[in-house]
Amino acid sequence: TLKNAGVNVIPIDFPSNLHTNELLITIWAAESAAAFDPLTRSGEDEKMVQQWKSRYPNMFRSARFIPAVEYLNVCRLRYLVMQQAYPLLSQYDVIIVPSMADEPMALTCLTGNPCITLPSGFLENGSPASITFIGGSLYNEATITAFAKKFQQLTKYHMQHPEMFKK
Repeated sequence: TLKNAGVNVIPIDFPSNLHTNELLITIWAAESAAAFDPLTRSGEDEKMVQQWKSRYPNMFRSARFIPAVEYLNVCRLRYLVMQQAYPLLSQYDVIIVPSMADEPMALTCLTGNPCITLPSGFLENGSPASITFIGGSLYNEATITAFAKKFQQLTKYHMQHPEMFKK
């Protein structure tokens, strides 16, 4: 669809050696714990569902034990990742990835590149599928927003609904 609309689609490889998932998990856990600190300290987090090891309530609690030195070192590594990612990402106006692609999404969470996710149809089992457009440059939301609008005009996926919601 995009190629037919005149979009020059160029495959790229995201670097897999940046360890973005590991960095993001540490930062995300600490930031989440800080954001929900009043909830955790009040004990109200006990009312949240899904109280097993890898879920939010326990992540908020366990993140309190991330040493400050480790957190600061992860933030320094984040800066290095940003420096390494910029030459790759800035070559493109828009980068198209599957919405659940680990490396690209973790990378953009660390770099701050703008993203927008849109419906892109349905999987064979009827579940909705989506696609993410990443801005190649920081602070360039206008480009990906215009691109997303064009994608919606071309596809109409945003007008489709799963069968179970049509009743």
